[in-house]
Amino acid sequence: GVLLTHEHYDHVGGLDDLRPYCYAFGDLDIYANARTVKNVRHNFPYCFAENPYPGVPSFNLKAVEKHKEFHIGDIPVVPIEVMHDQLPILGYRFGPLVYITDMKTISDEELPYLEGVDTLVVNALRFEGVHHSHQLVDDAIRFARKIGARRTYFVHTTHDIGFHRDACKRLPEGFTFAYDGLKIEI
Repeated sequence: GVLLTHEHYDHVGGLDDLRPYCYAFGDLDIYANARTVKNVRHNFPYCFAENPYPGVPSFNLKAVEKHKEFHIGDIPVVPIEVMHDQLPILGYRFGPLVYITDMKTISDEELPYLEGVDTLVVNALRFEGVHHSHQLVDDAIRFARKIGARRTYFVHTTHDIGFHRDACKRLPEGFTFAYDGLKIEI
């Protein structure tokens, strides 16, 4: 299964690159909120044509709702709603791990769904400045502490963060920047 947080192209542009997985495993289940499902269907119409051309990726789009648990195989997944400026998007909880990207704010209504989180993966755009739709590093640190995550990995950063080793030295204990190929044990 593939989980989509929202329909912005930097989060769905790679769907076409799933062709080899579709070839190997057949139709892939894609989970997202109803708005994202609608936009994926619109932006990738060749994937949903009545008679698709050979080799096109094949998807089963599945609309999910916040707080309503579903399973991918034997893994329970709980969607959590966060705000990307004025756009409601999804984060996902997998037992003790929560993945959230592109969050600017989160309502208090969502906080009970984050109780007991051990590992948080969350966006932290850069150290300085302001941004209308993304958290900065200090915002992400405050959020992680508010929900009591034991360890936090930052994603969706810009080049302004600097080199990984140097940037990580600027963070308090329990916080680090994620990197390609990172494996998290839960």
